[in-house]
Amino acid sequence: MRRQWAEYFDPGQRRSREGKVWACLTRALVLSAGARPFFEAFGGEAIYMPLAENSSAAKKLAVLGRPVVVEVALPGNRLRSFCDAAWCVLNYHHRRINPDAHAMESEGYVCDEVPPSDVLDVVPLKDFTAAVR
Repeated sequence: MRRQWAEYFDPGQRRSREGKVWACLTRALVLSAGARPFFEAFGGEAIYMPLAENSSAAKKLAVLGRPVVVEVALPGNRLRSFCDAAWCVLNYHHRRINPDAHAMESEGYVCDEVPPSDVLDVVPLKDFTAAVR
C-alpha cells in the first residue's frame, strides 16, 4: 500500500491537495460519477484511490463505515475554483428547469481550516442522495 500511495501522490498530486480543503460547489456534483470515488470506500481518495481496485486491501476498505456528506459554509472571498462560482449556480438552476442543459459542475477549495461553527450538516450519503433526487 505504501508503494502505491507513493506512486499516486507524486509531487504534483501532493501540491494539489496538501493544505487545502476541497468541496463540491453544487449538490449535483456530489451525486456525479466523478465524486463516486470519495464515497466508495473508507478514506475516500486519500486512502482508497491509489490502491488497485481489486486488491484485497481495497475490497476490505470498501465495506468499512458508512459514507457521509459534510455540508460547510466556505468563505467566498477565499474560495478558489476553476470557474466562476456564479456560473455553477446559474447552470445548476438552469438544469433544474431544463434537464437537457449542459452540465457545468465545479469543485473549489480553501487553504484555511474549516471551523466547526461552519459545518452546517453531516448527512449519511444515502439520505443526501434521496433528498437531492
